[in-house]
Amino acid sequence: MSDVSNILKTGDEMLVSVVMSVYNSQDYLRESIESVLNQSYENFEFIIINDGSTDLSESIIFEYDDSRIVYSSNIKNKGLIYSLNKGVSLAKGKYIARFDSDDICMKYRLECQLNFLVNNCEYNVVGSTAEIINSNGEFQGHFRLPETDVEIKTAMIFSNQIIHPAAMIRMESLNSLSCYYDLNYKHAEDYKLWLDLSSCGKFYNIQKPLIKYRVHGDNISIKHSGQQETLSKILSHEFCIINSIKFDVEAYKNILYKRIIEQSDVEVFYEIFDNDSFIKQSYLAKIYFVGLINLKKRGGRIIKPFFKSRFKKRINHIVIVLLYPLLCCLPKFVIKKYFRVLLE
Repeated sequence: MSDVSNILKTGDEMLVSVVMSVYNSQDYLRESIESVLNQSYENFEFIIINDGSTDLSESIIFEYDDSRIVYSSNIKNKGLIYSLNKGVSLAKGKYIARFDSDDICMKYRLECQLNFLVNNCEYNVVGSTAEIINSNGEFQGHFRLPETDVEIKTAMIFSNQIIHPAAMIRMESLNSLSCYYDLNYKHAEDYKLWLDLSSCGKFYNIQKPLIKYRVHGDNISIKHSGQQETLSKILSHEFCIINSIKFDVEAYKNILYKRIIEQSDVEVFYEIFDNDSFIKQSYLAKIYFVGLINLKKRGGRIIKPFFKSRFKKRINHIVIVLLYPLLCCLPKFVIKKYFRVLLE
């Protein structure tokens, strides 16, 4: 371990407050609670807010006789944002570890993230990648996310890049805000929080999974995806315009290279042209097309060619390079129409 290991062992000071809101989570709650209580780092408080559950959630929580649990119950369901704000206001720790009642913490999650924040004072948020599991706990895949501050904040222009239940946040930074979680951003409260925190510190994603993220029919991100998407577009625009974040072309190139390889090229291209800023569309289009050619030189996967032979593929690449200045000037619907023919 790093030089923070002595701090972790002393138990003299409450360093971490784990905050979890619970609403009708009886199916997964035991596994979630036990994954926190069995952490390798033991000096924490576990704040559980029961948000008016009508199932067996409360009785399950009462099964655990552990002095680290701080229990509070809402008389009726008040919603996630209210409950999180309540939980954070009760916290005594220097760091807030968010967690959800249907996910699972890896054993070294708190220790790993605490090590990072104690040793890197310029950072105020540390997240991680995650394993994806289904309702039965079966492995489904990975969430892979950008690592460095500049990569995360650049990619935040397009979508949320920090997994909320895998995040640990410096309490000092939270206290500098006018409020913790904004009630005006229901179902996108985490994205708004990252926006608010982005100007007062750096972000980092540890490149190993520290939680198992459960995907099931009752996920908020699934049940309220429409509202979440609308608010996310507003927040992504704000990420572009706030003075503290500068759009980093090189960082986006690196992100784009990875995404072109890992995702379908159509999705990446559409994502670029789904942005409202005409200037940004033009700029990113150039990066995209240059990136495709650079990928070809590096042996990466290129867009689906409409010619099969090696010689005609080469013609295809040349056409793309010549077309991109023209495409930057065309209306979005024309671009999409053209590329739907070209790519699909």
